[in-house]
Amino acid sequence: MENRPGSIKDIFEEAEECGRTSLELLRLKALDISSDFLASCASQLIVAFILFLFILMLSIGAAFWAGDLLGKPSYGFFIVSAFYVIILLLLCLFLGKHIKRYVSNLIIRQAIKKDL
Repeated sequence: MENRPGSIKDIFEEAEECGRTSLELLRLKALDISSDFLASCASQLIVAFILFLFILMLSIGAAFWAGDLLGKPSYGFFIVSAFYVIILLLLCLFLGKHIKRYVSNLIIRQAIKKDL
């Protein structure tokens, strides 16, 4: 068996190049996953903000309407805020764990979708 003097050096150089390429590929995959996740979050935040504005305007209108029915505008705002407190309590009591699990699963699905 012939022993070439540069063969082990060539193997180490190829292994080093392979390691660099693998590291660069991993970095690019992580960048792709994080950019996709952030873009998805940004679009969902925009939709949530528009929904928030819609609910805010609807709530103000409902408060003025209820206040007009009750004779004082402040009563309408009290009723609408009490409605939101009741909804918040119900969500926290009955759906808190489910919402947390849903958000966690959403993040995990988004990360797995890209095949890291």
